[in-house]
Amino acid sequence: QKKNIELRISSDFKKLILLTKKLTDQNNIDLYFVYLPDSNRYKNNNFSKNTFSYDYEKILNYLNLLNIKVIDLHKDLLVNNKDPKLRRSTGDHFTKEGYGVVSKFIFKSISDNKDNN
Repeated sequence: QKKNIELRISSDFKKLILLTKKLTDQNNIDLYFVYLPDSNRYKNNNFSKNTFSYDYEKILNYLNLLNIKVIDLHKDLLVNNKDPKLRRSTGDHFTKEGYGVVSKFIFKSISDNKDNN
């Protein structure tokens, strides 16, 4: 089973990220990867660690290897947040208010990063 875990990040994903990184570097553009897990992993307030942890760790390790900044919505916003606006009541999507919370969080993360550099 461990061999299957190693194959979780597709070569197409890696290629896309690498090409994007090269393009943004060539044009002096800051690249941020926003990590937002699938809503099914939050069903019934029971975060599924089995399917998540392998993908999550592999993806973040790969991005770190390429020095890509990550805005981790799972770890930094969703996992312990009880704000009802962040519940995905319509299935896979946030409410209008929920998207407002997420977008403000992303904007603040980028602004804070710029201020610290």
